[in-house]
Amino acid sequence: MVEQMKPGSGGPEDKFKMVYIIFYWLGIGTLLPWNMFISVNAYWAYKYRNVAADGVDDGLLSASVNVTSVSANMTSDSGEQPENILGSFYGYLSAASMVPNVTFLILNAFFGHRLKTQPRLLVSLVFVILMFTFTSVMVQVNTDTWQHEFLIVTLVSVVFININAAIFQGGILGVAGKFPPAYMGAVFSGQAVGGIFASGCNVVFLALGASAKQSGFFCFLTSVVFLLTALVAYGVATRSEFYQYYLNENDAKDKEDKEKKPEDSKLLERGSGDAASVIPVKVNPFKVLIQISPTPRPSSSASQSLSDASLLSQQRLFQQCPKSRLGLAPSISLLPVSCFSTLATTSAGS
Repeated sequence: MVEQMKPGSGGPEDKFKMVYIIFYWLGIGTLLPWNMFISVNAYWAYKYRNVAADGVDDGLLSASVNVTSVSANMTSDSGEQPENILGSFYGYLSAASMVPNVTFLILNAFFGHRLKTQPRLLVSLVFVILMFTFTSVMVQVNTDTWQHEFLIVTLVSVVFININAAIFQGGILGVAGKFPPAYMGAVFSGQAVGGIFASGCNVVFLALGASAKQSGFFCFLTSVVFLLTALVAYGVATRSEFYQYYLNENDAKDKEDKEKKPEDSKLLERGSGDAASVIPVKVNPFKVLIQISPTPRPSSSASQSLSDASLLSQQRLFQQCPKSRLGLAPSISLLPVSCFSTLATTSAGS
């Protein structure tokens, strides 16, 4: 475990295991919406209770005449009894959670790389927080007279929450994959703890004497606070040297490869004309003339003629080769291959 947390050669150290702890925290937040919705069973039983048989609102008995009228209206307006809503609610909740979650996890795998990672994570997490805030507000709204409509509103919010939760989950797993193996394990361990955290919150609030409605409100409020802290913690992690090292490692490698490009290839890129027919050399034209010009021998007329022919060939050589490439001072110049072939022929003939 400790070995898996060690950075690569030359990499910075994760001080106080801060990034590891934040990844663990974010792992809890990835599945917290689903875990919290299925943990507050007492709250859903209260919201979708049979109002005709149980005239209880916030733990207080309501006027029987109001309960009777509400029950009559609900029975006449809908063909389904209120108690049947609770029986089918968890099936609807599972479908509204899993279908968009799996769908957007797959879409994130295929198209997520087209969007920047950090904005994608932040925007999706902000939307989850906003929808949980909406869910917390709905706890305080009396929905006894429109339970069916409240069911639809709840399922729509669940769909929207799980779409953004899937985007956030796929993004954070992709980020964790760029770190040492232990950091991916931290995310998965956090997801496992998320179920225990949600159930524990519900049990604690009920044990403290909260009613079903109050327990639901405090559980959703706890989720909002937890996700807000996760958002802040992720922002802190992105500013750490350890996080930036692993997220920018690939870009740094590409930059190093460009800097290590051979000098000859850089010269070829800067040279003019066809790069395939240009060779970088260091040449002094006067020294070339001296080296390939044989000393005339006045004793032989044939040697004198050969020397004249050699000088004539050299003059033609400099006429063919552009002066801008030869230069008149010792410098790095680019000579076409054709000049060196002519030069070699002239030297051989001499």
